[in-house]
Amino acid sequence: MLEKREAIKQVTHENRFNDFLLAILRMRLPIWGWSIQDQSRLGTSPSGKDAGETDLVIQAGGNTIALYEAMILKDKSYTEHHILKCRNYISTLEKYFILVYSLNKKSDFETNWANYQMHVLSIIYPPDFTITTGFEDLSTKFNDISGFRIAKTVHNTKYNVFHIMIDCAR
Repeated sequence: MLEKREAIKQVTHENRFNDFLLAILRMRLPIWGWSIQDQSRLGTSPSGKDAGETDLVIQAGGNTIALYEAMILKDKSYTEHHILKCRNYISTLEKYFILVYSLNKKSDFETNWANYQMHVLSIIYPPDFTITTGFEDLSTKFNDISGFRIAKTVHNTKYNVFHIMIDCAR
């Protein structure tokens, strides 16, 4: 995405970022026999009145293996809403991916990452999804990711939530 940063700078809507990511992943995932769907209707919506609408779902052999919930970084309430609805969509997964688009100026990226972590850690989670291991920074495991931050939280010792923040203001 950073290679297309000039195009990204003109995007301000979450779904347009997701469309961009979807196009990139659709070119890469078939190599492993995986497929990706966007806006799948699964589980229940946060209100519980209808099916939920996921951002991106990755499948292998017809089995869902990953759910991506994407959002533009805003405030704690917005973060909480997005993280908690993942389990409503697919409660049988053990891995969830939260993709966070940071639109603020580049100089604020590290502050935004720290604030996002505080938001995640201060959420009141359901008893079967409480955080048992806080943020484990995975960013150092990758080369040349100056515009990304990647970390993992463990919930109830069973669920891994991967948090990926992208600096879209670069």
